[in-house]
Amino acid sequence: MSKMQIFSVLITEIDKENGSISQMTVESTHRTKEEAYEAMHTIYLEELKKRGLEDNSVSDEEGNSVPGGYCSSDEAGIYEIADYALGQLLECFSCVIQPIEVDIHPVNIGDHVYVVAPKLKTNTLGRTYRTHEYEVFKGEVWSVKYDSDDAVFVEVFAERTAASTVGAFTSVGLETYRLGSEAFLDEESAREALMKANKEMKWEDTDDEETN
Repeated sequence: MSKMQIFSVLITEIDKENGSISQMTVESTHRTKEEAYEAMHTIYLEELKKRGLEDNSVSDEEGNSVPGGYCSSDEAGIYEIADYALGQLLECFSCVIQPIEVDIHPVNIGDHVYVVAPKLKTNTLGRTYRTHEYEVFKGEVWSVKYDSDDAVFVEVFAERTAASTVGAFTSVGLETYRLGSEAFLDEESAREALMKANKEMKWEDTDDEETN
């Protein structure tokens, strides 16, 4: 299973009156760090305006520490006089860009896939069996599983037609297929796999005839 990195903005605020700390993560997540920076920078500027402060890198022209804010590529902060700390200049508001690793699922429950599998037939006793000829059919993904090698297996629900000497029967059920070799996200890939499967089966049938 592959992974990707997304970014969110974590906000920490300290009440300058009593020192209580509150934290919140901005609900929206961002695909790139640049998008997260834009969100953080907007929050930072709005907070500066609300507090009546300036983006001054937290010092005046002479280098003295004064109330204000700073903003870098990864974080932003605002310093104020904190009453709970006997009038000290402390960081009372901060924003941090937080990277998050998430799993990438190539297919999700409810998606449709194209499956390459043997055709079905029904004998005179009403029993359905698989033939040596393959077909493509479309089905809905009901579950997704991974094995120890991170191969993806999908449980597919589909209605299939089983031919017989007295007519066609509809077979409904769940079957598990391996994504990329038996189940495909697009029909074109499935058709290519179908041609290969039927060609290989034709060669096998020829070999059997020669052996017999």
